Amino acid sequence: MRKIQTGEISRFVLIGPAQANIEKTALAVFRLPSLIFHTLNKWQERVDMRAQMRELDARLLEDVGLTRLDTQQESNKPFWSA
Repeated sequence: MRKIQTGEISRFVLIGPAQANIEKTALAVFRLPSLIFHTLNKWQERVDMRAQMRELDARLLEDVGLTRLDTQQESNKPFWSA
């Protein structure tokens, strides 16, 4: 950062790495809503998938190679856990 004085006005001008850090921060701030939406969407998909898995009957579970215990363990996971 470099201080520039012109008359009675002083201001700081960002140069080099400082400017690059501000640009990276700005990019991260603009991406934040998208990342939040993606995370919430993924969590909702897990909740829905686990609810559907609980509803499968024994024949369908056998078809996909799962047991009732497998589905209980999966559906008992918190939504943020993959």
